[in-house]
Formats: sequence, structure tokens, C-alpha cells
Amino acid sequence: MLNDPEIERLLENFRPAALHSADETVYVLRPDLQLAYVNLGWMRFAARNGGEPRISLKWSIGRCVLDAIAPILRPFFAENLGKCLREGRPWKHHYDCSSADLSRAFMMTTYPLGNAEGLLVINSVEQESAHTRSPHEPLEVLYQDELGLIKQCCHCRRVQRTGPEPSWDWVPDWVKSPPPRTSHGVCEPCFGSYYPTTPRFRKSLPEAFQTRE
Repeated sequence: MLNDPEIERLLENFRPAALHSADETVYVLRPDLQLAYVNLGWMRFAARNGGEPRISLKWSIGRCVLDAIAPILRPFFAENLGKCLREGRPWKHHYDCSSADLSRAFMMTTYPLGNAEGLLVINSVEQESAHTRSPHEPLEVLYQDELGLIKQCCHCRRVQRTGPEPSWDWVPDWVKSPPPRTSHGVCEPCFGSYYPTTPRFRKSLPEAFQTRE
């Protein structure tokens, strides 16, 4: 159960015991967006998706959640999490977070806590189904850029093929175990599906995204 009286107080209207044992990924952020609490579902999700023990070692209490978000998306999350905190109104965001075997649609719901004292974030699966994507072999020569990096979409988990006509391929072996030199971004289809192209947000994006309407 919770061991922090402050967090227990902030969660008193949300049935803390149920949140702690829920299968959904639940966490609490302080006003500076540092992790203050994670539930058992957070740890189970990490274990099911090959994230342990790295997640527990690297993403423990005190880490800023923005550090776990691809740089291209940080302005979007910083703005909306901050707005939720300031205005005291829940914020909902749909996104894709696929595994090697399943295509998964998630809902992220963020609730303000106390008098702008923190945020409760609940990530729940809305829909999941087996992949229908055509798999590709994990051939680094097709995907490494000039710096030796392999770029994977942080949502659909497809990998960007390099060359004169870059594309995004489904490489399930790298979803299960990404290469050491993997960077994370977002592919154009996922960006267009999950992120609004408001003028303010568009200014912070690479040119390839700025032109999307």
C-alpha cells in the first residue's frame, strides 16, 4: 500500500487501495512533474513488456516524467499537464502503445489533486487485437542512419527505414528487444492521429511535421 501520508491525503477521494492494486498503470506527479508514486500495475506492465529491471532502476520516484517522453512530444505533454494542474480540470488523451503481439489503444486520464498539489494519471487499455502488419526482418543495414541510430516510433513501435524514400516498417523482433542504439520519435501517421497541429505546438516541431494540416 501507500507509505506516503501526503500522497494518501491527495488520493483520499480516489479509493487508494483500489488504485494501488489495479491492473491499469497509475502514477502520481508532483507539480514539477516528478514521479511521486507508482502502483503495482505500473510494475506489472513494465514486466510484461520487457521493461524490468530497467524501469524500476531508472524510472523510480523523483524522476521527471517528461524525461521518459520523446523530445518531439515533450512540449505537448508539458503544456497539457500544466494546464490540467493550473485549471483544475481533468485531461484525457488517446494514444497507441503496441507490443510485439498486440495492437493496443490506450486512454490516458489525468486528474488534478488538491489545490494544484499534484496530478493523478491513469492509463487504461481501450482496445487490443492481434497485429495485421506485415513483419520485416531486423536488418540494421536497412534502418541505421548516418549516426548509426535506429529510430522507432514511440507509439506504434514501427521502425524508420532509411534511404531516398524512407518508410516505417513493422519489425517485431525490435519491439521485443530494441537494439542498443535506438532513438524514439513519432511517425507521421501516429502524429496526425494523436496530436493536434495547433500553431503553438507546430512551431516546436521539425519541418516535416510543421506542414501538416
